[in-house]
Amino acid sequence: MLVTANYRLGRFGFFAHPALTAEHPDEPTGNFAFLDHVAALEWVRDEIAAFGGDPGAVTIVGESSGSRSVEAMLIAPGARGLFHRAVVQSTTHRLAPAVPLRTTDGSAPSGEGIGVAFAESVGLPDADADALRAIPVDAVVGGLGPGSIEASTFAGPMVDGRVLTEPFEAAFAHGRIAAVPLVMGATDYEAAVFDPDAQYDRLVARYAGRIEALVARYEDAFPDEHDRRTRFVTDGLFGEPSRFMARAAARAQPAVYLYRFSYVAERLRGRVGGALHASELPYVFDTLPEIVQSCQSEAWFQRLYAPGFAATDADRAVAATTHGYWIDFARTGDPNGGDRPRWTPLLADGDAMLEIGDAATTDRGEAVRARYDAWSAVLAPERD
Repeated sequence: MLVTANYRLGRFGFFAHPALTAEHPDEPTGNFAFLDHVAALEWVRDEIAAFGGDPGAVTIVGESSGSRSVEAMLIAPGARGLFHRAVVQSTTHRLAPAVPLRTTDGSAPSGEGIGVAFAESVGLPDADADALRAIPVDAVVGGLGPGSIEASTFAGPMVDGRVLTEPFEAAFAHGRIAAVPLVMGATDYEAAVFDPDAQYDRLVARYAGRIEALVARYEDAFPDEHDRRTRFVTDGLFGEPSRFMARAAARAQPAVYLYRFSYVAERLRGRVGGALHASELPYVFDTLPEIVQSCQSEAWFQRLYAPGFAATDADRAVAATTHGYWIDFARTGDPNGGDRPRWTPLLADGDAMLEIGDAATTDRGEAVRARYDAWSAVLAPERD
């Protein structure tokens, strides 16, 4: 049984302002989207049996921004006991990190500071709570869309001490998450849809002084510049962070399974350099024959798959295998079953990673792990 739930998006889902905090100082504020997730899980606990579901066997699944929602539920005290397994696909916490709800000196971005900036942008420099609620809906939406993660007047997730009690990586690193089996991973060409050239420049500037050897490693491995930058950003913002979180979780979790999805449909090879962000979804849900309909909201899928895309037998076989892993994990907490290649659980600081790739579903060799290790060395100082 599959349950999906609507939740507040954009500034309706993530918005803080000192006037709102002062109005209800003892209540959670800012992360309204995450509060909606908790409410949905409470509904499943209370009502799903009436629909034939089992409230004692709930698996939560999220991809991209949904992956951060799953990570937030793993952290949120209010979600404890409401689910029993979790799947985190293509975490985006490095692409758009959580900000603190407030800062004492204003020296760093904060949820409340960003909220004040938004209020000022719509002509309310000294807004009270009533004035904020009177802002027209169109102004609240304010053109937010797929690129909103970098908008200067949109906060996204906030460390508020109540719902999101600490930053994502810190909570995982210190074992302060729900103790449930996990599936975590990413695709191998995620960054192709996130302006990889701009993201590359930001990363090189941010880590200047300790990233030069890593840049040289990619230059040696990937001669085409755009391909090199895409893989560099993919590994740094998605691949290595997925492994970091999985390894951290494996210190205390009953079972953690790490994957890397690199399968490209046969009729798309030569048109795309790898598995794009979200391209695993039709394989996970085994909806490949309806791929255009299932991904119609994503412009990059439309460019690749429409018009006239037709899946091959090889594509359908990978979809059946991937879907089987996810279904068995949702049922039992273990993705293994049938005649599929065995998916080995990850140990803390281990390297077990299932590759769902072009030729076959196998355990990838050392090249990817070596790049992840190099990224880990660059990112380690800010994780300490």
